[in-house]
Amino acid sequence: RFWGALFGLWAVSITVLSSLSALPSPPQRETLWDLDKLVHVAAYAIGALFLTTAIRLHRAGPAWETGAIAWFWMVVYGWIDELHQCFVPNRTGLDPGDLLADALGAAVGVTFILILYAGTQPRRNGLPDRIATRGDPAS
Repeated sequence: RFWGALFGLWAVSITVLSSLSALPSPPQRETLWDLDKLVHVAAYAIGALFLTTAIRLHRAGPAWETGAIAWFWMVVYGWIDELHQCFVPNRTGLDPGDLLADALGAAVGVTFILILYAGTQPRRNGLPDRIATRGDPAS
């Protein structure tokens, strides 16, 4: 529940920021990977960390499935957020570069969590074996 709540808080924060007509931003350069795109990558990596962890701790099944599900929903959320920006004054939506940066960030976050939890299975208490037994002298 904790990780799901963190993801929900992240999603609300992204939606609120996307609803602002003008966000403070540095001067724009005509390159694909300017600061705006790096912010998208970082933001969606953080969201994917939260979502992947929430799914992994509450769903049985192969880790790759968990990663695919989390990545898919992060990309869907990114697309919906970009679509939403089409209706916000002074914002442009459906920017292919933003969508690519969102998907890349989601992939980074998902991959990080899958590597972190590699070889573990969620336990009934919702914690992976490796983390649930940390500091337990009997293990």
